Amino acid sequence: VASAGTPHHGLLEYDPYAVLYFLFNTLGCLWTSEMVLHLGQCTTAGVIVRWYFGASDLISGRQSGVKPVLASLGRTLRYSSGSVALGSLLVMAGRLFRFFLEHCLHQAQTNSGSKPELRGVAQCCLRCCLDVATKYLQFMSHNAYTLVASHDVSFCEGAKQAFELTLSNIGQVSLLTAGERLLLTLSKLAVACFCTAGAALCLPFAGLGAADNTSGALLLTFMVTFNVADAWICVLDAAVEAIFLCFLVDQAENDGDLLPYYASASLRRYMERHKPTYVLPSMSVEEDEPRTPACEEPEAPSSSKENLRAC
Repeated sequence: VASAGTPHHGLLEYDPYAVLYFLFNTLGCLWTSEMVLHLGQCTTAGVIVRWYFGASDLISGRQSGVKPVLASLGRTLRYSSGSVALGSLLVMAGRLFRFFLEHCLHQAQTNSGSKPELRGVAQCCLRCCLDVATKYLQFMSHNAYTLVASHDVSFCEGAKQAFELTLSNIGQVSLLTAGERLLLTLSKLAVACFCTAGAALCLPFAGLGAADNTSGALLLTFMVTFNVADAWICVLDAAVEAIFLCFLVDQAENDGDLLPYYASASLRRYMERHKPTYVLPSMSVEEDEPRTPACEEPEAPSSSKENLRAC
């Protein structure tokens, strides 16, 4: 494709715009694949928001089966296509920046030979920062889609509200997120190990000879089953994050008296039981100053009590 052109004396003239076409098509394919993933995440967030804040429709039977999924997909395509495109573009830009920086680091490592220890430490720190930035972009885009589905706001406004909610509840967010990720990772490993063990038990009945590579087959089985379990459990991960963010929105906008909570009693008990026990130190100067005791006025006749000022 890069050498396509008009033949001249047995040679093909190089097209200088072929590289630009290649980059344009590559970026378009990457953006499209990322948009498909984010469309699924936004659809999942819409289903969870509908279930959390509109449980009466589900109980009455008006929303059952595949209707919530198709309705959420329709709302996402009709009202939130721009938010999905912007979120996927931000994540794709972060991944492309990481790819080019990894390429530059690889070139610097192969072309330079001075102080390899210091260069290795700097590269390790830079890769860690890039991993954190990429994961943070993905986390904020998932949370932004939940706010987009619940409040019908733009992607930037949803990301801002999600950031404020997670920052105000950073202790509970970190505790529940770490526990959830650990549990889901163990679930993926359990699925992969059980499938690999089943394949190992079935190998003696397959009639394989001594020259057959059974270890490679078992390793391939483990890798395939782990990837399949990861693809299915990612949906559960997105649903759990959406439920937790809906709970934070519910707690921030309702008080439980005049505005009752949408969360069930079991969900509230679970969240209360898994709250962090520590309290972050306050930087307020007013709280550090000792409070002076309130003034006490002596008893006065009922006629003059109304003229006294309360301390």
